[in-house]
Amino acid sequence: MPSIPTRRSIKILLTGFGVSIVLEQNASFEIVKRASESGGLEDLSSAVELVVHPEPVRVSYRTVDELLSRLYQIHPDLDLVIHTGIAHLPRAEFLLEKIAHREHYKSPDVDGLVPDPSLSDSETRPASLSSSVMLDQLVERVQDQISQPISLKVSENAGRFLCEYIYYSSLLRFEKMTNFNPEPPSTSLFKIEADRARPRPVLFLHVPPFLDQADITLGSHVLLDIIHQVHALHFSSSSDNLYKKFLGSSYD
Repeated sequence: MPSIPTRRSIKILLTGFGVSIVLEQNASFEIVKRASESGGLEDLSSAVELVVHPEPVRVSYRTVDELLSRLYQIHPDLDLVIHTGIAHLPRAEFLLEKIAHREHYKSPDVDGLVPDPSLSDSETRPASLSSSVMLDQLVERVQDQISQPISLKVSENAGRFLCEYIYYSSLLRFEKMTNFNPEPPSTSLFKIEADRARPRPVLFLHVPPFLDQADITLGSHVLLDIIHQVHALHFSSSSDNLYKKFLGSSYD
């Protein structure tokens, strides 16, 4: 993913999941909500426009499809998308998912349904997709900068449930947006590299399931610091040479 010169603020979408069969409240949405209300991006207020989906995402494959279709239509100028969900993690442990897959979503959602199997066989949908954000560098920077003791790691197993499903679907939709980065540098290097890979600045953050206020606050700090460090890695310089960072991933 590039360091992107831009005259406008960076538009970032955040989502978190809602209740499930076994959960009456989902920590991921509470973390997103806390982060959006905390004022933790005041130092980037002129550089970042935060778009927070105001409701928890229903744990439903169909809902995810409909919601993403609507969000990407309403916000065709997104620069970064961060989805969040819970995993069975210890306190203060977080995972940034690297890859999402098209197939093998066999666990039913809150409606008792699974995705349409015909979509898994579509030749127009890659078997897997990964983020173009530089995850290893991002993890290192977050752990160096955040004041609280946490564990943040890159994961390659997003769970083959709604978390991985929304991640894959969002990566796919972002890649298909035609008006991403409307003013790229007119260099042959960028054009050649752009032909080899496409931008997918989408992240999925797995958070612990705990709902104590201290856990929600810590999760919000991690999320906000991820935003700060992605901004520093990919959006803070106008150097054309840094466009080389952009194309960190291609079709898998």
